[in-house]
Amino acid sequence: MNNETSVIVKQAAEVEVERIKQQLATNTPESLTKTGTETSITEIPASGYIIDQPGKYVLEKSCISWNPTPEAIAAIVILCSDVEIDFKGNGISQGANPRPTVHGVAILNLEKTCSNVSIKNGTLFAMGLSGIWAVNTENLSITGMKVEGLIYSGYEQLPAAFSLFMCNSYHVKQCTATFISVTAKMAGGFMVIASKKGTLTQCTVENFTNNDGVACGFPYVESEGITTEHCTARSLTTYSANNVKSDFGHTCIGYMVTDCKNLTYNHCSAHHMHGCCDDCHGMSMWPGQNVQITNFRAHDVHDGLGPQKTGAKATGIEVAGTNVTVKDCEVNNITAIVPQFRQAAGFSACGTNITFINCMARGVKVLDAEGNPSTVPDHGTAYGTGYGWAPDPRIKKPAATDINYFNCLADDCQLGFDTWDHQQSRWEQVRTLNTPITHLIQPTGSERVLSQNFCSELANSFPGEPGTTYIVKNVIDSTTNQYPSDWTSGVQSPTD
Repeated sequence: MNNETSVIVKQAAEVEVERIKQQLATNTPESLTKTGTETSITEIPASGYIIDQPGKYVLEKSCISWNPTPEAIAAIVILCSDVEIDFKGNGISQGANPRPTVHGVAILNLEKTCSNVSIKNGTLFAMGLSGIWAVNTENLSITGMKVEGLIYSGYEQLPAAFSLFMCNSYHVKQCTATFISVTAKMAGGFMVIASKKGTLTQCTVENFTNNDGVACGFPYVESEGITTEHCTARSLTTYSANNVKSDFGHTCIGYMVTDCKNLTYNHCSAHHMHGCCDDCHGMSMWPGQNVQITNFRAHDVHDGLGPQKTGAKATGIEVAGTNVTVKDCEVNNITAIVPQFRQAAGFSACGTNITFINCMARGVKVLDAEGNPSTVPDHGTAYGTGYGWAPDPRIKKPAATDINYFNCLADDCQLGFDTWDHQQSRWEQVRTLNTPITHLIQPTGSERVLSQNFCSELANSFPGEPGTTYIVKNVIDSTTNQYPSDWTSGVQSPTD
């Protein structure tokens, strides 16, 4: 992904807010009458319910079947503050004629912030755009909710099991997005947009597929102050149907960071990521500022699995940004089939002041079109790299400046440490095992040829077109880099 992502995602969120405003003005759902200290919900009218009075509301039926009208917004629309909905282990499901653009629960007030809203302990089945869609909230709590299945199949909107837009001081805990298959430019499990000061704890995205577009487990866009702990993204898959509307790419990403700052990730994981013809990453940050990543695990991240037998690249953790620390992290079994950006990587970096401490990259390989490891990579093809640069030919990026590798290991990779684009950087107590090329130092001005097509986000292109190539030049400054003493003999690599 790149910086254009934030513009597209925010515009899509704003379009959805405007759509809801118009539908509320012309097709008001039925008001739910408050009854005593707890108001029971045993059915949902076709137009949905509006909650516009503070109080506690509980579901008293194991699974409520909802048959929405074409104009319906959500099963429940919360328009006020101080609301608690307790599903009590029950659920709401769309019925025989499901609508692709409805939400399970929508939280928004058209005039002011909704504060102190709590939703807990239930399941939302087979909704359209989202299970829970929250806009402009303060102190929102979502606990123990599961969103199972979304049926959206258009391209204009960006479906997500949980969507938070312009939310502050929110807490999402023990929630799950599962068995979701959509067709959209981009789809997410837990999508956070233009929001501040939140926590996501013990949340899971699993069995998540986009049939013709981007799939992200935890996409954060233009947000700040988020702590993400003990979360999991597993079994994410992207496909391409060669539809001209799918012009946003087909990346498969466990955790996506775009234009965010002050983020913390602790004990999170991404595994069994299956990319078709674009990028595939356990985590991708482009860009992030002031980010701490600790004890992250990524394994079985594979790109190029579509019929094209090529994609852009695959990475365990891709970091582009400023002031980022990656500590005690491990990635394993990262592969890319004929990567257009000439790389599979365990860890990659672009930006300023990025530090990798006590990290391990294992089993990082570039594969040929038959899925076999490239036996003798060369500078014109690609490497399975333990630690290196973060290539993207569209980004006018700075060099990888002040990048630090401390006590890091590359095991069973094709190349251990790639110094391309690095300046004022150092490698200290770095090691390789079972890795034929320990390090690569190419001179300033060396060239690599990258390629890109419609399926891998080439702008102004169409399905089936051959794409284009880019020549990128190395901006390394070896005089400012600090290499290990056993690297002083020069480049351990095939001869240029």
